[in-house]
Amino acid sequence: ATVGVVERGSATTDPTLESRALGLGSRMCTVACFDLAGFHARAQSLSLDQLKEMHHRYIATIHEAVVVGMGLIDKVVGDRVLAIWNLPRRCARAEFRAVQAALAVTRVWSSTEGPGTATLDGPPTEDPEPCSAPFSDPSTRSAMEFGVGLRVGVASGMAIFGNMGSDV
Repeated sequence: ATVGVVERGSATTDPTLESRALGLGSRMCTVACFDLAGFHARAQSLSLDQLKEMHHRYIATIHEAVVVGMGLIDKVVGDRVLAIWNLPRRCARAEFRAVQAALAVTRVWSSTEGPGTATLDGPPTEDPEPCSAPFSDPSTRSAMEFGVGLRVGVASGMAIFGNMGSDV
């Protein structure tokens, strides 16, 4: 990793100087981004209880799929969720695990019978047993029934990680 360091008003670049002191590193990682299409418009027409139910089920579904796949939820901002694999802890087959989690969430949210009828399958072989969705009430509603769509993106690449922008 190359880190820009400002010393006495001049910018210098040293690939080792500050990176070790700040705990910075670089590693190949995979991220998945989840988003509900039409969420903001639909949220205005839902009661607070309906909005809470939809948001809770959405986040719980993503959380379980990511955890089963050995990922980490990095950020939740409204209906946008960013999950990451191979950072901060290493995991084998990060790309595969992220795609499996994305497919599991898509399967649960697109189920016409509702989220309570689908299952989240964990990555194969050495990983934990498949688990059911985090809710089991058969009357629960899918994203389509809530009037929103699910968008998912998965990407892999090198990432710089560590303590940036702060000395603490």
